[in-house]
Amino acid sequence: MSAQPNILVILTDQQTQRAVSAYGNPYLHTPHTDALVHGGLSFENSY
Repeated sequence: MSAQPNILVILTDQQTQRAVSAYGNPYLHTPHTDALVHGGLSFENSY
């Protein structure tokens, strides 16, 4: 493991979970975002 972790933070203010196929949208295909959701941490509720 490297000395420092790799951290990527993605924030969107006009996008809901319904706009990502990883959260069950059958009409949108978001393979790169899905890979980030399934391969890392995803905070579904934040305030």
